[in-house]
Amino acid sequence: MQFQFVAFNYRSSDYQAEERNYLGHHVALACKLPGLRQYYTGKLLEHRGSKPDHVRAALLAFDDAEAAGKAMASAGPALIEDTQAHLKDLRSFLFEGEAIVPFESRKPGQACFMMVAEFNLESSGGLEAAEHRYRNNHTSLARR
Repeated sequence: MQFQFVAFNYRSSDYQAEERNYLGHHVALACKLPGLRQYYTGKLLEHRGSKPDHVRAALLAFDDAEAAGKAMASAGPALIEDTQAHLKDLRSFLFEGEAIVPFESRKPGQACFMMVAEFNLESSGGLEAAEHRYRNNHTSLARR
């Protein structure tokens, strides 16, 4: 699967109005992206005493890079305009991934906890060894 993770802040200081716009309008526009398989969004939380740099994030999933590229290319002026009018400080990551623990049982609107981490596997003794350690140790912990 191809994932896009986006963290952002709101342009306006009227947080409640921006939340209403995001959840009531922006999400509906994004859900029209062709090939979109999953869309998770949530407010970023303080972690280990560190406050997040962004107020909210979204994780979008597509079948593959080609589907993600086509979706973003066809985002449409309404979604682009809403993004420019209401969102700022966007930080975006694209990555290929696989489901370790699937979310099939989740329904729209149902709360869930998601942890997203960024790390450099190359800095821990070589990419191949780090990938092996990650897949054999970390993913088995996640499956529990």
